[in-house]
Amino acid sequence: MLDLIKLGQKVENGYIGVNSGIMDQFAIGMGKANHATLLDTNTLEYESVPLDLQDNVILIMNTNKRRELADSKYNERRSECEEALRRLQTKLDIKTLGDLNEDQFDQASYLIYDGTLIRRARHAVFENQRTIKAQLSSRPATWSASAT
Repeated sequence: MLDLIKLGQKVENGYIGVNSGIMDQFAIGMGKANHATLLDTNTLEYESVPLDLQDNVILIMNTNKRRELADSKYNERRSECEEALRRLQTKLDIKTLGDLNEDQFDQASYLIYDGTLIRRARHAVFENQRTIKAQLSSRPATWSASAT
């Protein structure tokens, strides 16, 4: 399944022209009923985390509105995040934006010195941290709390 997931990403990147990550393909290939997936997209280490929505419902709708990432700003925004990372790496020993927590990012954001790049990178860092916090808060006290 992992080979198929990687192939799906390769098709999106090389044939469709979207410089996508692997999260969508991974969710499709490795998704499990009544679970959320905590995925480290750098290592592809993942964990299925039980998800009890109780009375809440996730609703997916087909609005018949075309949404094509190849024609969207996705590639541009990803490129902006990559540029922000390069600027942070001039002083920080990090491999990805996900290596930073909110405070570390805020303290180092001056290294980016571009408002748009700061907003793009800040969103990525804060969304990553939000996911990690949600995963940690959903664990019973007997589980270990190691987040990637």
